[in-house]
Amino acid sequence: MSKIKYLISIAVLGCTFLAPNAVYGAEIKPEKKPVQTKTVQTVAKEETPTSTSSAITFEKDEYVRITQSLAGKEEIQTFDSQINIMGEARTGTAIEIIVYTGDKVDNPKATDTNNYKTYTLKEVGATMLFSQLIDLKEDQNNVVISYSYPADEKTGKIYLTIIRKTEKEKEQIKSFIVDDATLLRSKR
Repeated sequence: MSKIKYLISIAVLGCTFLAPNAVYGAEIKPEKKPVQTKTVQTVAKEETPTSTSSAITFEKDEYVRITQSLAGKEEIQTFDSQINIMGEARTGTAIEIIVYTGDKVDNPKATDTNNYKTYTLKEVGATMLFSQLIDLKEDQNNVVISYSYPADEKTGKIYLTIIRKTEKEKEQIKSFIVDDATLLRSKR
């Protein structure tokens, strides 16, 4: 019996070092009576302007929203070769992300001069969350997030521009140092 207590103590101590904020000790006693649970589901009335199927709510005509670093922006700049597009959407929404370079167009098509990649996501589930890591070319990347919500027969598009800066620009920024609060000068 003491060997088992010793092994458990070692395991708990090891977990404490690996995740000190997530491990708590407690004595577990078996329940004398089984615990009964009850699930309650609330359905929104038609005149209610929001969806109540989860903690995430949408306005009446809102179906998809972008979250994280892209939220509320039509254009961002980065040095990264990839960026994660994360968002929230109503359960059952189908989403497709198209990334292309070249001129902005409403319905992009692959051409010799228009690099083009499509990401088709799985239908949004009960968590009402989606995420997709996309590849970026240097310079301007146009992103079209197309969605359809069959329950209301709604479709829509969200347009973003992501500018990936070149390695040369990145090195130029690294070569600047601050002399005082108002002047910059190059290290070279």
